[in-house]
Amino acid sequence: MHFRDVVEAYMTSKKSGLDGSKHKALNTKDPGVELDPNRHKWVETEIEEVNLESLYRDVEGEETDFLKAAAEYDANAEPKYRVNINIKELDSMKDVMKATDCGRQKYKQNG
Repeated sequence: MHFRDVVEAYMTSKKSGLDGSKHKALNTKDPGVELDPNRHKWVETEIEEVNLESLYRDVEGEETDFLKAAAEYDANAEPKYRVNINIKELDSMKDVMKATDCGRQKYKQNG
């Protein structure tokens, strides 16, 4: 058995979560591309039009849960451990990471 066979077996197993069981977007059984074993390249496959709204509808619930957890942490943490970042005002994960890094620097300075 070659390494690529092991990787492919893992990617299509339930254990990996890449079978669509964790999220529809992580379905390697129907990803819109497939590995051409002869050329060792990913090639596009024909797929029907995807309704992105239905595919990512659960993201809104996850976002709400995350914002709620972050607010609860900030409200209940000791003052020196509070992050004081208003995530709702940030537009991207890059903005969130930048704000987090800034908060970490302030924490290091204040000890």
